[in-house]
Amino acid sequence: MATARKYIERPIQETVSNNNKWFNESLVQIVFSDLATYSAAIGAAAFAIDGFLSIHSMVVE
Repeated sequence: MATARKYIERPIQETVSNNNKWFNESLVQIVFSDLATYSAAIGAAAFAIDGFLSIHSMVVE
């Protein structure tokens, strides 16, 4: 999504502004990442590894 920022930021901001009946718009902050291209893949891999390790953990005494 960060790569598409220049195309989607304004429509997202307009949608938030037009649909703020249920929340205070000043409390909403839309932030785009400045990370590298592969940051989503790295995050997904870290999430998967963490899930795997939490299931297959062992205690060494």
